[in-house]
Amino acid sequence: MADTVLYRIQSGVVQLIEEAVSSWKEGGRDGELLHELQGLVGLCLTMPDRLKEVWDLSCRRTGFWPASEHQENGEHLRALFDRAVIAIESLRDLARRFEQQGRPIRRSEELEQAVERLKDLRQRFVDNWLWITPEIMQESREEYARGDYQTVQEILDELQSKNPQLYSAARRRLESS
Repeated sequence: MADTVLYRIQSGVVQLIEEAVSSWKEGGRDGELLHELQGLVGLCLTMPDRLKEVWDLSCRRTGFWPASEHQENGEHLRALFDRAVIAIESLRDLARRFEQQGRPIRRSEELEQAVERLKDLRQRFVDNWLWITPEIMQESREEYARGDYQTVQEILDELQSKNPQLYSAARRRLESS
């Protein structure tokens, strides 16, 4: 996968949340856990914004990784959204358990909003990512057979007229391959 440092960081954060919640469900360290939970809640509240940054960066990099990796990158990012939703829901449930015991977790009531924002963001991602489906492949083959396509040179010429910097980067990449 043509992942980014930002993707790997957020994937690591989600993994840490998953592992922490899993171990905390076993109990045993409630006093210490209360303070850790409060810190983790704050981190989880920023997760929708962080994953939006990963998505934005992925969109900007789409033209710079091989087309063969595009589908895989989308699947990885969708899976990260899914894992983040589950992890924050698990944390929310654990915080509720503490609250039922009379030990409120600061800002935990905001976790539901973070989950909803993540679900909405995930759906927008799924709806807007250019997924390479069998239907799209068939449509592309038919367009190609009809001669309804642009050559690499035509695409580069169009890029140059719209965005000279992007054109230069694309030209260098093409020449180096």
